[in-house]
Formats: sequence, C-alpha cells, structure tokens
Amino acid sequence: MNSFERRYEKIPVEIYKESSEASAFIARHVANLISTRAAEKKNVVLGFSVSSAIIGVLEELVHIHKKEGLSFANVITFNTEAYFPMPIDALQSRFRFMNEYFFESVDIPAQNINFPNNQLPKNEIAEFCVRYEEKIAAVGGIDILVLGDCQLAFNEPGSPYNSR
Repeated sequence: MNSFERRYEKIPVEIYKESSEASAFIARHVANLISTRAAEKKNVVLGFSVSSAIIGVLEELVHIHKKEGLSFANVITFNTEAYFPMPIDALQSRFRFMNEYFFESVDIPAQNINFPNNQLPKNEIAEFCVRYEEKIAAVGGIDILVLGDCQLAFNEPGSPYNSR
C-alpha cells in the first residue's frame, strides 16, 4: 500500500500477492485465538459472511483441525446473512454452504452454530434480528468477523474501525 492509499485508510490493511497467502494468515490468526482461549477455558466467537472469497480460509481452518488437532469445541459462530425465504438445503443456501465447507468438517457443537432464520413469517423477522443481536451481545460480541470480497463494502475504506 502506498502513502496515498494509507492517507485515507483507517482500518489496518495487509495486501498479499496470492489469496492463498491471505487465507493462511487469517486462518492461523483465528486458530491462534481459538487455542489461546481454549487454554484459558474461554470461548471464541466467530462471525462469518458467505462468499467464495472465504472458502480458502474455511479450507485452511479445516486443514488445521485435521492435521494439527485444533478443536473448535470452544467456538461459537454467528453468520451474517441468509437468503429469505429459502430452504436450508437449497443449492444457494448460506447454511448449506457453511455446512459443506466448514461445519461438517470440524467439531463445533451444533448448539454453538447460529444462523439467521430464513423460514420465519415476515412479521417475525424484525424481532428475530433484535434477539440475534442480543444473543451476540450475551456471549460478549464477535471476536473475529470473516468477510468475503463483496462484504467489504459494509465497512468502506476510511470508516472508523468501530463503525457499525
């Protein structure tokens, strides 16, 4: 990143030549936090968006789980989105995506996986969203939020690091 780009950037940014390098870096950072918190007998709260851009991170986390024995037993997850309405097993389902690439391959307890309910009647969605936010707050907030390429627009460059 050159000095002109840094002048406007408020969020720390690392640029890698290959996406596999970035995926490995992110996965290792997540794995280290999981290990540290497990030693302290504490949970880690991970948030995930769903996009093809995070597949490398998910695959690397699964690799670390299988090859290095990293347990996800102390991990609680919250996903950021789900198509409405859509069966959870549909090809485009965000839930199916996360199961296929991650949840089915690691030992996260099923009760620790949180997903927006896309099967609710429309008049119950707003209340569900309030409860979802409260549940995130009740576990201490999200420690690491893994976003894909298009989700970066949710926190535009130049935004304060703590913006909603």
